[in-house]
Amino acid sequence: MKRLLPVILALLFCNAAYSQLPTDSLKAWWPFCNDTMDHSGNGYDLVNDNISAVPDRFGTPNSAFDFNGINSSMNYTTFFPATADLTYSCWIYPRTNQASIILYNGTYNVNGLGFVMNNGTIGTPGNRVSVLFGGVGQYLSTPVTLNAWHHLLVTRNGNAYTFYVDMVNVGFFVDFFVPITGFFQLGIDIVDGSDPFDGHIDDVAYYDNDLTPSRIAAINGFNPSVVPFTLGADTTLCPVFFDLKPTPTPPAGYSYLWSTGATTPSITVTQPATMPAAPSPPPYWLMIGKPFGCQYRDSIVVRRDTIIVRLGNDTSFCDGFSKTLIAGAGGSGAVYTWSTGEFTPSIVADTTGLYYVHVDSNQCNSYDTIFVTTSPPPPVNLGPDTSQCTGMPITLSSTGTFTSPTYLWSTGATSPTTVVSTSGVYWVEVEDGGCALRDSIFAYIAYDTFTLHNPDTALCQGQQLPALVTGATGLHYQWTPTTGITFPEDTSATPTIRTDTSFRPGYYVVTASVGTCHVSDSFFLDIQPIPKPFMGGNRHVCEFDTLRISPSVSPTWYTGYIYDWTPGTFLSDSTAATVTYTAGDSQKYVLIVTTPHGCTGKDSMEVFRHKGSFVTYDVTRNVCPGDSLQFIPFVDLPTEEPISYNWTPGNYFTDSTAAQPWIHPITSMDFSAIAVSKWGCRDTLNASIHVFPAAVMYLEDSTVLFPGESYQISPQTNLTDFHWFPGGGLNDTTLSNPLANPLFNTVYTVTGKTENGCTLTDSIKIRVDAGTIIAVPNAFAPGGVNNKLYVLKKGLAALNYFRIYDRWGNLLYKSNNINDGWDGTSESGKPAPFGVYVYEVEAVTDAGKVFHKQGNVTLLR
Repeated sequence: MKRLLPVILALLFCNAAYSQLPTDSLKAWWPFCNDTMDHSGNGYDLVNDNISAVPDRFGTPNSAFDFNGINSSMNYTTFFPATADLTYSCWIYPRTNQASIILYNGTYNVNGLGFVMNNGTIGTPGNRVSVLFGGVGQYLSTPVTLNAWHHLLVTRNGNAYTFYVDMVNVGFFVDFFVPITGFFQLGIDIVDGSDPFDGHIDDVAYYDNDLTPSRIAAINGFNPSVVPFTLGADTTLCPVFFDLKPTPTPPAGYSYLWSTGATTPSITVTQPATMPAAPSPPPYWLMIGKPFGCQYRDSIVVRRDTIIVRLGNDTSFCDGFSKTLIAGAGGSGAVYTWSTGEFTPSIVADTTGLYYVHVDSNQCNSYDTIFVTTSPPPPVNLGPDTSQCTGMPITLSSTGTFTSPTYLWSTGATSPTTVVSTSGVYWVEVEDGGCALRDSIFAYIAYDTFTLHNPDTALCQGQQLPALVTGATGLHYQWTPTTGITFPEDTSATPTIRTDTSFRPGYYVVTASVGTCHVSDSFFLDIQPIPKPFMGGNRHVCEFDTLRISPSVSPTWYTGYIYDWTPGTFLSDSTAATVTYTAGDSQKYVLIVTTPHGCTGKDSMEVFRHKGSFVTYDVTRNVCPGDSLQFIPFVDLPTEEPISYNWTPGNYFTDSTAAQPWIHPITSMDFSAIAVSKWGCRDTLNASIHVFPAAVMYLEDSTVLFPGESYQISPQTNLTDFHWFPGGGLNDTTLSNPLANPLFNTVYTVTGKTENGCTLTDSIKIRVDAGTIIAVPNAFAPGGVNNKLYVLKKGLAALNYFRIYDRWGNLLYKSNNINDGWDGTSESGKPAPFGVYVYEVEAVTDAGKVFHKQGNVTLLR
């Protein structure tokens, strides 16, 4: 084991915030600016797996990487050959006590150099950081605070190594360097995935020279992030030229790259002078970089301001007319240029053609076009005057050739044609191409009339109805249908309509004709049948039940029947076609069915009500697990003796359909049964069984007693009454936990019961051993739970001596008191270091047997 130098020096550096990164002898530099690139320019880019970006110690987003403590890793595909002078540096943010690799260049546990975290012992979790040298030697362990950033740095000068934690020189050591054969790795042993780091790592550097204190302070204070800047909000401008620059102005030494390719701190942008910019022009962006650091980018969208000219939609009008075209206000100093050669804000258009205007106002330009069409008025002709017979409408339409016409009739219609049914003068106005023209026509309609005197009426089947029509002389009449009218009376003005069973409701239409003119009228004749209701016979119903009564009525084609139930007692609705009877008393019902005209029929039936409660059983029983009992219901009405039972749930019944079943319950449950009478009436029975908790007990099967020992029997149970057998060696046979001190091997049996009377039996075997056992632990940790090393015994024994030696044979502790132990100090009172020590012990049992033993014990710190 290599010895540490006796003096650990602490160096205090002036940590200048945001200092410059030392770059001479810099071999690799990873600031983790949301990437794993080597920013030294040497191309040592890292391969990563299962890492995610997090804020760095300055709070800059995505500028450090998180390692999940499971399988996160970063590595370079080979190692960095060690030079005589070198420096490794990194920042860490540990989350938990751990045994992990932070940074290592070489093969872990074989060769190389790097940082690890443990409790000062390789492989044991803790919050201490140290240098791991050659894979096997761990040096200069020191604790760090969890959930905080810390800077680790080690330098090599020949064979001398110095370790700094948070700018403090923890110390140095001297050792020969083993040539490196492995990988450069961060956060895990990439060979087998062991020792993963849990936390953040940032700003990793490798120099092929040892850094001086001032350069160490510079790398400790270097911030690779770029101070954020802005190009301003998106804007709209009219001038052709404008300047772009960042705010605030970055410090000297930063690099610039614009979207235009420029590398200057500011640029001048030129927009087109005669046309407005695109609706969504591409943004201008600027990326500013920091030497050996990160980059920051911002963008801005710049649009040209415009003036809007609207001449309106294309238009048309008749020859001889004109339209004023207005370009709109262009502002003070606006210049108007029309396609006609005019320079005024408006012009007058009176001929067909395309007109446009261009407006230039303060370097902002706009233009618009409009097409004007002029045309002659359209020809409109409704034809000569016309006439039509009584009641027949006339369709009027205009002739002519149109392009895009619109119509307006004197009737208010806007279609190409219109229909009129009264005599009069009618006109239409047609507009086409901005021109309108009108024509008119006289339409004559003859009015030959007659009168039908029969209103809509109703008859019962078999009745007769006289019909009557009066009208002008010479009219000829025709009735339809001719059903019930005897020929030739279907051509009479006063026929008689005779109904029979074949009649259905409908209209009778009479048509009066003269020449080619025909006029019709009608009345509705509702032929209503004689209803024949059928109740379907007497019914039986159970108490508490309901009965749906739905009689049939013929003929079925008629839908206007009126219903009257007498009496209406216990019925849901005494005027409904289908009623619901709610069980009350037995009752006879008469149903009278009529039509609106008074056609009537009737029928009757009787409803007999039977008892719904005819058997009684509603009890609660208490039992222990495994007991059985019988349910015995009581029949209240012998005349309603049930013909069937169904007990549910039926799992534990010997027969769930028996009238008096036996049940073997295993848990508390509620049971019910449905009893059915010969009339189909159902009664419900209820029973509850409460099964008391079973008697339970957990008792060890056996135990061993050594000389001088007794055993407190402590069963886990819900029993409240106990009896132990045999009683020899027990202090009380009625206790739940008696004290046993038998003279020989004994089996004790206990019988008990719960507070509800449920019983249980169990036993325990106690074996008596006349010997004594002496032992010493193989490790202990002073200051912990077992802060002293004692001689352990089972039985009776006296200690002759107990001694502790270090590996060189020096006596550190001795005692002849078996109740005393070594606290981990030497005879001078100083704490003994971590390591392996030798013990020697000699004791005599109460039987006179001498016990002697020696061995090793490890002292843990």
